[in-house]
Amino acid sequence: DLLDFARLGAGQLPIETIPYAPAEVVEEVRQMLYARAREKGILLQVTVASDLPPTLLGDPTRLRQVLLNLTSNAVKFTSHGSVRVTVRADREAEGARLHIEVADTGVGTPADRQAAIFDPFVQAASDAARRFGGTGLGLAIVKELVERQDGHITVESVEGEGSTFRADLWAGLPTASQAASQPTSAPATPSDLTGVRILVVEDNAT
Repeated sequence: DLLDFARLGAGQLPIETIPYAPAEVVEEVRQMLYARAREKGILLQVTVASDLPPTLLGDPTRLRQVLLNLTSNAVKFTSHGSVRVTVRADREAEGARLHIEVADTGVGTPADRQAAIFDPFVQAASDAARRFGGTGLGLAIVKELVERQDGHITVESVEGEGSTFRADLWAGLPTASQAASQPTSAPATPSDLTGVRILVVEDNAT
């Protein structure tokens, strides 16, 4: 976060325009955070609307970063209940507007702090850094990334009941040749690993 924030401030974090599959980006984020949500005993529900275009022109890395920051924040600040992520799109004349909603039943944000939570180094509650960790940069980065993709982000929150973040950003629609050039991942298939010895080396429990 610190590095990305510095690069954004220096204008050194470019926004790409390449073909990508938005549903695959959403699924990657779900897979990354599913185990963390399950460990906490909360429901992580991710819904991709049927009208979401299969291929868009934009920056999949930055979309992933926006989704990951919003969803991981929701999981972090929710101790019971659920985190629900919804992604849909409205087609426009020259592209599509992606709508992202992340709703949680977490700690919420006091009304007098909601206007400031998108500022750098600000967290929802005064004791959040001590209780939950973090730099207070995630939402500032999300806001900058969303606005650089012709979008905006808002929050509705009730302290003790949860928060709902809504972000929208613009993406292009590829030509037929651009869509055809988009690589697709083959769906994973179950394999029989009985008797196979696997060594997993990782730097954290997740």
